[in-house]
Amino acid sequence: MKYLILIFSIFLFSSFAYAQESRFQQAHFFDSLYDVPVMTGLVEIQEDSLSYDKIQGRLASVRAIGHDITAQQVRSFYRATLPQMGWREVAPLNFVRERENLIISFEKSMASSLFQTVVVFDISPVQ
Repeated sequence: MKYLILIFSIFLFSSFAYAQESRFQQAHFFDSLYDVPVMTGLVEIQEDSLSYDKIQGRLASVRAIGHDITAQQVRSFYRATLPQMGWREVAPLNFVRERENLIISFEKSMASSLFQTVVVFDISPVQ
């Protein structure tokens, strides 16, 4: 009976470890904002991204587009996710971490026939 419990424990632990590893492998981040996760369903618009490192801090901007994603889903995701990464929400969709300010905003989509959400992520030094 001891061996059966031991085998079951090893199986349970290895299954949990695999699930955790898979979860972290699936997470990905914006190319220009290496510390901001990309919500599933959003795609970074590479040609609109920019990033500058200055003495005062980093300036970066990323635009991402999502099809069949609402602004409310984006808000919920980032309000739940960013605090786990050290970001603190100081105003609606305005986060601060260390000496950086992250503002998330939305743009109107130019494609009127499709339901698209365009999300803008801007990082700047805290003033």
